[in-house]
Amino acid sequence: MTEAKKKPTTDGEKITTGCLFLVLIGIVFFLWIALGTGGGSLPTGSTEQVSGIPKHQDAYYSAQTIIERQLKSPSSAKWPSHKDVKIWDMANGWVAINGHLDADNAFGASMRMKFMVTLSKTPDGWKAETLILDGKNVF
Repeated sequence: MTEAKKKPTTDGEKITTGCLFLVLIGIVFFLWIALGTGGGSLPTGSTEQVSGIPKHQDAYYSAQTIIERQLKSPSSAKWPSHKDVKIWDMANGWVAINGHLDADNAFGASMRMKFMVTLSKTPDGWKAETLILDGKNVF
């Protein structure tokens, strides 16, 4: 019997195979993140209720109060509807909220500020675990 001779692999074939493997890993990672990792669901569709108010809406109102404490002019804050911010349940039972608000700064100029807050439910209401306001880690 004669054995078929194998064509030796070239460096170009090794690089192409390596690149394809990395692309495949990237696609799998993207799908894993996009389709859910157990961290909850987007958008604001929670049906769970807290004192007759949908849980996400209740958490958003609490987040507003917490964030307003950090503002120079809390009474100037203008908030979008809870339907216009991203609110989702996290795997650990917390709620995460990502959005923006318009409020006056120390000089009286209206500024748009982005925020990201995570809240945990306590017997007394919602407690802010983390807050990033206008790119700064507040707590």
